[in-house]
Amino acid sequence: MARAAPPLSTPEPLGFPNCRLCPLREAGSAAVCYECAAKTLPQHKGPRCGVCAQSMEGDRCGNRVCRSDRGFGIAHVVAVHKDNLRTANLRYKNDGRKGWATIFGRILVGYLEEHLDPATVDLIVPNPSADPFRQHNERVIDAARHEDFYGWWNFDEQPWAITKRHETDRSAARNLSEKTRLARLHAEAIDVDDAIVRGKRILVYDDVFTTGSQLDQVGRLLLAHGAKSVDGLVLARAPWS
Repeated sequence: MARAAPPLSTPEPLGFPNCRLCPLREAGSAAVCYECAAKTLPQHKGPRCGVCAQSMEGDRCGNRVCRSDRGFGIAHVVAVHKDNLRTANLRYKNDGRKGWATIFGRILVGYLEEHLDPATVDLIVPNPSADPFRQHNERVIDAARHEDFYGWWNFDEQPWAITKRHETDRSAARNLSEKTRLARLHAEAIDVDDAIVRGKRILVYDDVFTTGSQLDQVGRLLLAHGAKSVDGLVLARAPWS
């Protein structure tokens, strides 16, 4: 009697943020990486705002950007910017750990496959930076394009649909009025390729969403240049203290 073949075994994922050592880092699909990461990525507990995904007390969101005249529809948020995700993102942005771009790109594609219909999205663009050495959003979008095995998503590519002419002051750790002012300056420094964005349903990718002031201003800019609609695609939502 022929001996039965041994059962096939596949390596177990190591879990986020142990992606660097994971045996599936090179061979696994975006769906596998997202399923693995989603088990440990931090999430808000309780009810969340349907616009900005922030935790709510009661039935109203306290974020001013969620008013009806904002420059975007909703923000699709992967996780909360704290714990291991915050550490990994800061290492990527500030410490030059560029390998995280591939991991974040995979998580992004897996999230899209799980939560959105590609028929409702025409273009995914990065919220731009003028400094070529700090273009962390652009690198994630580049990585996501390569990880999009099925070719379901139209990730922007160079020459980018929106580009920033010069750096502006960062809004981290600023109060709301300063964030709003700096978001306007950010949008004023952006050039838009009308031929690319006109008539498109656009997702604007950013790594962190706090008040949504930048997404609001960039969304208004894209709508003024003919975009059909604008929503946000966010790796991490900064929790309010």
